[in-house]
Amino acid sequence: MLGLLRRSLAAKLAAGYLLAVVGLTTVVGLLLLRQLASHALAQMETSLVTHAQLMAQALPVAAVSPRDRPALQALASSWARPADGRVTLIALDGTVVADSGVPEAALAAVENHDGRPEVQAALAGRVAHAIRASATVNQPLFYVAVPILRDGTVAGVLRLALPITQVQALLGTVRRTLGVGLGVTAALIVLVSLFIAWRITRPLGAIARSARAVAGGALNTRVRVQGLDEVAQLGQAFNAMAGQLETKIQELEASRSQIEGILHGMTEGVLAVGPDERILLINPAARGIVGISPTLGAGTPLVEAIRDPQLQSLVRAGLASGSPGAQDLTLYAPAERHLTVRVTTCICTPADGPWRGLHSPRPPGGRCVLLVLHDVTEHRRLEQVRRDFVANVSHELKTPLTAIQGAVETLLDGALGDPAHARPFVGSIAEEAARLRRLVEDLLTLAQVEQRSTTPAREPIALAPFLEAEAARHRTLAEAHQVSLTLDGPVAGLSLTADRRQLSQAVGNLLDNAIKYNRPGGRVVLRAGAQGDRLRIEVEDTGLGIPPDDLPRIFERFYRVDKGRSRETGGTGLGLSIVKHVAEQHGGTVSVESRLERGSCFTLTIPLA
Repeated sequence: MLGLLRRSLAAKLAAGYLLAVVGLTTVVGLLLLRQLASHALAQMETSLVTHAQLMAQALPVAAVSPRDRPALQALASSWARPADGRVTLIALDGTVVADSGVPEAALAAVENHDGRPEVQAALAGRVAHAIRASATVNQPLFYVAVPILRDGTVAGVLRLALPITQVQALLGTVRRTLGVGLGVTAALIVLVSLFIAWRITRPLGAIARSARAVAGGALNTRVRVQGLDEVAQLGQAFNAMAGQLETKIQELEASRSQIEGILHGMTEGVLAVGPDERILLINPAARGIVGISPTLGAGTPLVEAIRDPQLQSLVRAGLASGSPGAQDLTLYAPAERHLTVRVTTCICTPADGPWRGLHSPRPPGGRCVLLVLHDVTEHRRLEQVRRDFVANVSHELKTPLTAIQGAVETLLDGALGDPAHARPFVGSIAEEAARLRRLVEDLLTLAQVEQRSTTPAREPIALAPFLEAEAARHRTLAEAHQVSLTLDGPVAGLSLTADRRQLSQAVGNLLDNAIKYNRPGGRVVLRAGAQGDRLRIEVEDTGLGIPPDDLPRIFERFYRVDKGRSRETGGTGLGLSIVKHVAEQHGGTVSVESRLERGSCFTLTIPLA
């Protein structure tokens, strides 16, 4: 019961109402009982005084004296019988002369009454009363004593007494009535207070349930508000608070999603480390760059996630100094990567920092480090390619120019006047000039196909006539190298949309290489066929083959497997690079399979449409 009172507001209100009403009713009942008792006793006193005074005046003796006892006893008994009371006649010395409640024979044994308060007052000429239990009749009585006056002198005392049981019975009835009324009132009060408490606590309970729902994540929960009282105002305030909370949570979610989207979309790696050297956040780019397992994330110690000592030292230096900086690093696991790492530090508290609004642990207070990892591996590779390209172009230009310069100097030194000696030098100049022209043409072609913004001049091409023309164009070269060239494959009816000049350049370069790097008596097969929605063109030869170590680099510019033979055949080292870029311009690919001394097979795959 006490537990219910402590937990239930309705029980508290009902108990409060009940205690207040019961207490008030009890006080009012007690006051009413006291008032009723006083009123009843006052009426009894008035009645007794009146009757006693009448009896005293009607007493037929001059004074109350024991010698008149028989007559006075009979008179007292006769007066007492109709009133159902007790009449006592007392002499001036306090002797009981007559008493209707005591037999005449026993009057002599009755004690003297001059010590009774009401008797003393009456002997002094005053009317007096008293309430006490009678030792003679053994019951509570209401006594009224009046003086018996004769010629203005007190001649004795007449005392009239009535039992107060009637008053007590009346008061008992009133008490029972009040008790019943009090019980009924208490029951009604309990019911009414429970109803009132229910009316008050029902919306409070709804607000409490809604608050628990909001705390559980149901931010769209609202309270149904009725009326204009304080509870309704509380419900309105709760609804306003829930609405603002929902808006703020949505804004935070949107902000978090935006930040996470930005972090996930960044090509740079972002890594935040707390003062305890644990990862606070990491984006997918950083995982890929550093090689962190997907199972390791926020909260993982740095030394477990990143094994590279350089990066660990950089983080520790940032935590120790708090100074921003940048450093170039080379990571060798999971793959060799060149990085530029920018370090930013901040003082982080659990309520701020780059992890705010993100699904990441709250860091302890202290200095945090934010690393931005720029993967410059491709940039470094392109720089190296550019340097190699400049060096290769310089070398490729220098060789024929040196030969031309040597021939010209020889001619100028006197060979020009001797036609027989001049012809070989002029032929050398012409050969080297042709080589320069091929190099420049290949460079221009490569520059054109490398421009991604340039759209190929596509046109419908019937495949069979196109491949037959390419084969025919290279038969003379094949015969010169004693190599057989055949066209194979179901190409009848096939057509595609492509840049005819670029496609011819690519297929021609593959045929050139297959013929020039073949052996006398070797074979070159040109075949084509549809593979789904793509065209597959293969050039297979029985030449020298390509070493496995050289295969990954054969499509690089100026890369030659056999540099000496390339110069003998007049190659520029740009042919396969042009083939690769033509394939990419058309949304296709080029690949190679080769075995030393067995030959190679180059495959060009491009969309038909």
